[in-house]
Amino acid sequence: MIQSIEIERKEDGPRSIADKIIKRLHDLEMTVENNHGRWAWELLQNAKDSIADNDRKVSVEIELSRDSVVFRHNGSHFTQKDIRGLINQISSKEVEEGQESSRTGKFGTGFLTTHLLSKIVEVEGIVKTVDEEYYRFSFQMDRNGNTTGQLVPKIENAWTAFHESTEDNKIDEYDEDDFNTSFTYNLVTKEQKDIARIGVNELTELIPFVLAFIPVIDSVNIIDSINNKTTKFENSEIIEDDVLLTIIKTENKKKIKIKILFAEDNNVAIASIVEETKDGYAIKSLNDYPKLFCDFPLIGTEDFHFPVIVNSFYFNPLIERDGVWLKGDDKQEVDENREIIEKAVKLYGQLVERITDLNFYDYYNICLNKTPNTNHKYFDEKWYQNNVQKVLREVITNSKVIETEDDKVLFSDVSFPDPDLKKEDREKIWQFSSDLKAKILPAKKHIHKWADLIWNDCSIIDFENIATDLSEINNITDLQNCLRLNIENTIKWLQSIYDFLIGNKCTELFNELEIVPNRLGAFQKVNEVINKRYDSLRKQWITNKQLIPNLYLDELNDDILLDIFALIGLEDWREYLVYEGIDISALTSAKIDIQNISSDITLGLKEKKVYDENTIKAVRLLSEWFDNNEDIGKKHFQELYKNRAKLFLDTIDDKDSLYRIMKSNISLSKLSEITLTIENDPEILNLIAKRKKEIEEEKDRNEVGEKVENILAETLQKHGFEVKKEIFGKDLIITLKKKNIRYAIEVKSTSRSSYVSMTSYQAETAVTEADNYALCVVQKNGSVLNTDYIRKNSKFVTNIGEKLKMKFDEVSEFETNKMGIANTNDDIDLYYENDLIYKYKISNNIWSKGKIFGDFIDHINKI
Repeated sequence: MIQSIEIERKEDGPRSIADKIIKRLHDLEMTVENNHGRWAWELLQNAKDSIADNDRKVSVEIELSRDSVVFRHNGSHFTQKDIRGLINQISSKEVEEGQESSRTGKFGTGFLTTHLLSKIVEVEGIVKTVDEEYYRFSFQMDRNGNTTGQLVPKIENAWTAFHESTEDNKIDEYDEDDFNTSFTYNLVTKEQKDIARIGVNELTELIPFVLAFIPVIDSVNIIDSINNKTTKFENSEIIEDDVLLTIIKTENKKKIKIKILFAEDNNVAIASIVEETKDGYAIKSLNDYPKLFCDFPLIGTEDFHFPVIVNSFYFNPLIERDGVWLKGDDKQEVDENREIIEKAVKLYGQLVERITDLNFYDYYNICLNKTPNTNHKYFDEKWYQNNVQKVLREVITNSKVIETEDDKVLFSDVSFPDPDLKKEDREKIWQFSSDLKAKILPAKKHIHKWADLIWNDCSIIDFENIATDLSEINNITDLQNCLRLNIENTIKWLQSIYDFLIGNKCTELFNELEIVPNRLGAFQKVNEVINKRYDSLRKQWITNKQLIPNLYLDELNDDILLDIFALIGLEDWREYLVYEGIDISALTSAKIDIQNISSDITLGLKEKKVYDENTIKAVRLLSEWFDNNEDIGKKHFQELYKNRAKLFLDTIDDKDSLYRIMKSNISLSKLSEITLTIENDPEILNLIAKRKKEIEEEKDRNEVGEKVENILAETLQKHGFEVKKEIFGKDLIITLKKKNIRYAIEVKSTSRSSYVSMTSYQAETAVTEADNYALCVVQKNGSVLNTDYIRKNSKFVTNIGEKLKMKFDEVSEFETNKMGIANTNDDIDLYYENDLIYKYKISNNIWSKGKIFGDFIDHINKI
């Protein structure tokens, strides 16, 4: 027996010890649901506390099997006080007043939570006595018992077992790196096994944060024999960009890097978890994590709505370690806790400022700022809102934490879909607002995340906002440009927003804002008009300039009559009618009868003494409309329909043209056919105009060309040459009688400065008669064409055959190949509908460098 320990432990009072243990165990069993996983943290805390006074690290191993949980560590040996605290349940954190300790608390009442696993625990370890002697021990502690009388003997038995285990177990030295300390809990009931599993799972999830906060814990190895899985977490102490810690997780030999977003200052640290991706670092949600750590997680603070996890060894937690004291003025524990939270807020601002300049995303996961959902008995809501929440929101507001579809922007610059709306409506609000490009929006995939985070002062987009933004566009053309859609899809887009507003009972917006286009495309307000008589309707239009939705014509739906109305000066109804294709019948049911329209048109045309241009257009439109609506015309336009032929003839001012048409040899049926053909294919008029222009240009070229040829021929004759005009391949033939040589000249006159063209036959003649062939180009500039002008402005290319030869050969080869691949009678064949017509373009780079007239005469004389 170790006498020094025995003397001290008797001073503790066995009955009071038993009473305290029974009461604490009873309380734990009544609140077991809140303490399922706490056993693991208490054991880990004890391992950490074992090296609190040493400059070394500790490693931990937890082994879970079907029948037991074994917790081992390689921390420091037990002291005499530790043994007393373990058996008599006295915390080793109890120190002399004024003395500071780095222990979270060892073997105090918190350790009793481990008995939720089992009330019987096997303890092994090494103890150092006050005499500097070391002993190995191994004993069983049994906490079963509902009364003091039942438990006191078991406490005594534990002491007896401890002392017996030290007999003959004195040791001189031991390996500090071995797992010398272990606690074994036998699992018998299903509840015990469930508690063991919950603790292991909880530890696995939260241990990366604990390792980040407590670097003296070197590693935690979890051996899950049930699932045949070993998971080891190691503290790498690697820091990236001053904000990222790396925890190495090895699961069945496969290594994974867990990234912890981290900042600390003066015994306060904050953290979040991120995931490294190809795009950078995705910040992960902390929704299900405890938000407060006192080195170890305070389970129960999951709803303490802080944007990051806050850790401080100096937190003063509640007895159940499920929160901290934050209520009560002039209380040291409260003041200390508040100071820690306020320091964490400052750290948070620094961290956000740092990471928004780095490659992080999903910032909404560190912008939680709601008032914590916690017990108001321990929580001062007013203090929190003024000193914590307000500052957090200022940090968020002034930070680039919003990711748009293509950028990262300040929170204060962004508008959010109304968080009070259903998700589906929120998405539609976002889409409409995005289409209108009136506001900066968060990325669509993030809007529901932000809906849970924003507060009353944030910029919100609701039904009225999108309607207001739409009204500021003014007309359908500008809307079309904004949406970058064709008119058909623009109308569909408008209809969808109207249906959305009406479906959400926002009909008053149509009367307050100009958001519906009339037939002219201008946006106007809609006021419900139910008058069905035309006179009252028209009076309202003229007086109030109201938009009459869904005004329709009985028996037809045709804009032509509206055009006629406007052309004869009655009224442009399109200003008051909804744009075609838009349906807002849910707002009004106004309509008009065609008989009213026909009466006004008939009266309006009767009053016309002189047909102006608009009236002529109106009559022609009406005549065409009669052709397409014969039955309606006869019924509602009786007088006009009966006199439609005379009505139409009265619109023709050009009686001479009409007379020529009537005198022409072309029958009316043929003229009608031609007219119909042109109507069906208006391009025919362009072809006619083009052909007419070509004929005129060809005539002009021929006249000018012939004049140039005549003048050139006369000029050459004056130099003693015999000149004869030709038709094919060349224009002039010069005969040199003394040498019996014929010399050909192709003459081109042009007003272009770029090129002249030669036909394929002209090119062939130039190539085959290359030595005795010249191209003559005379460029016109508007001056009078005479002999003097020709002499000064003619250029002769005497080697044109040589210059054409390469291109001519390529064309010849093409022609040969063309015939070879066509008309082969194969299943897949080629045929030509028309001959390929082409010409050779002779650039001014060639003809502008040709010989002048005098040099050309010398050239011929030398032949």
